[in-house]
Amino acid sequence: MPFNAVFSHIIKRRLPRIENYTSSPISCQLNVLLTLVQRAKQTEFGKTYHKYDHGYQEDKHLTLFISGTRTKDTWTNSSQNSDFFYLKGIITSILERLGISNVKTGTILSLTN
Repeated sequence: MPFNAVFSHIIKRRLPRIENYTSSPISCQLNVLLTLVQRAKQTEFGKTYHKYDHGYQEDKHLTLFISGTRTKDTWTNSSQNSDFFYLKGIITSILERLGISNVKTGTILSLTN
């Protein structure tokens, strides 16, 4: 199959998604986030309490876990595993568009290493 035919086939399949993203990028990103959260093994939201010399401090936390592959294995691409940086990029982008910038992120445990 010539390169132009392959390229044309790929573009025709992806064009509706590209047009949808350009017309409503935040909606598409939220859909991706919801999909990731649904695929997550465990999600936790809660408060932690810490005792300091000046008294107690209450902090709110949202913990997200991601697992599995983020892309399917095809003849042109091998599957890619989900990781912290993949999820962080999506969430950071969404939070920035919502005007939230003071977010602390970090990895706790990697089960693949």
